[in-house]
Amino acid sequence: MTTRYDAVLLDAFGTLITIDDPFVRLRRSVRRHLGVEVTAAAAEEAFRAEMAYYGDHCHEGADAASLAALRAAGAAIVLRELGVDADPARAATLLLDAIAFR
Repeated sequence: MTTRYDAVLLDAFGTLITIDDPFVRLRRSVRRHLGVEVTAAAAEEAFRAEMAYYGDHCHEGADAASLAALRAAGAAIVLRELGVDADPARAATLLLDAIAFR
């Protein structure tokens, strides 16, 4: 008997992939790119705020320009949550540096 499937759903986060130590990586990235020390708690709060924003707005990243705008908005959230005054372009780089999948 042959079964036909109309769709296959995969649960990526927590099943197939995870984000590798995002709070620790964010602290290191802020130190490396901006020369600023932040607490573990501050890094976690900032990263969670960015993830919540990204989850609500990820559909807006439809092309290179809108994806760059989405990343810049997320980086601005991280800076605001950390209380760090820095160039948003540098912040986008440090945020990308802080995200690694395993």
